[in-house]
Amino acid sequence: MKKKLVFKFVKLLPMLFLGTTLMSCVDNEPPPPYIRPKKEEPPIPVDNDMLPLTKQLMTGNDVIKEFKLDSVKKVAEGIEYTHIRFVNKNEGLMSMYVLSVDLANPNLTMQALAPYNDKLFGLQKTSEMAKYNEISGQKIMAAINGDAFAASGETTGTFIFNDYVRKTNTSAVRPYFGLTKTGEIIFQGLPTGETNQFPIDVSTIRHLVGGTTWLIYNNHAITQTDVSVGGKSSLGMTAAKKLYAIIVDGVKADYSNGISFSDLQKLYTALGVKYAMGLDGASSTTLAVRDLNQPNHYMVNRPAGNTNERLVGNAIGFVQLK
Repeated sequence: MKKKLVFKFVKLLPMLFLGTTLMSCVDNEPPPPYIRPKKEEPPIPVDNDMLPLTKQLMTGNDVIKEFKLDSVKKVAEGIEYTHIRFVNKNEGLMSMYVLSVDLANPNLTMQALAPYNDKLFGLQKTSEMAKYNEISGQKIMAAINGDAFAASGETTGTFIFNDYVRKTNTSAVRPYFGLTKTGEIIFQGLPTGETNQFPIDVSTIRHLVGGTTWLIYNNHAITQTDVSVGGKSSLGMTAAKKLYAIIVDGVKADYSNGISFSDLQKLYTALGVKYAMGLDGASSTTLAVRDLNQPNHYMVNRPAGNTNERLVGNAIGFVQLK
């Protein structure tokens, strides 16, 4: 009897071993991956009181199909920014900031910003660059990102800051925004077929930051060949020296879907600018302003739908002289 039991037990051993192995395999399987819940964008509140600037931007074009919300904040005397939420002609949600700077005000000017205020190429956040490049007795009240750049921080176009020529680009058609040593606001570079409105020598320039695309030159809309849609930074100026910088976030479908250069051109036409140019965009798209109560600057927009600010190769600051 004992031999039969032993025999049966021995026969069962392989089955017991197999069962134990299968159970151990199940126990050792990794847990399913954690899927972070999707963070939904909050609904846009109803706003029945449209600001005059928003009404002006909607004049004579189809860029803003449905107005949602706008608000304006004063940064300093002669400097403010407006945030506009709307639905575009393709039924996409949009988030757009318009910085307004009265450069006819003798107490306001522009300044090229270099990473860490250094003569070497580098990368730094626009908001931090504004702090590092401040001069004693002056305040950089707002800043936007500048030219496209390489991983080293080397800018694509010519870059001059504080009389120092860091980079030279020989392209005659590339757009530039800057300041002469006598304090004159200038645009450099020349679209094909246009007549130079700023015939000055490079040795007279104190600050110069490059852009990517001409939008308007001497009141002429420049033909756009880049049809890309995304986050974009840009600036333009009227004959009366009212500067507008349009900053459009993108792309995040439930927040802001980006914009094309041709639609930016329509918006600047509505604002009545004489000159306008595109700057670097996508994740570089940044508008930073100074905290009125602190010596710090912070980003107000959301490039590419994120809350993180990107390191960039240079920037443009708007300065309160005293």
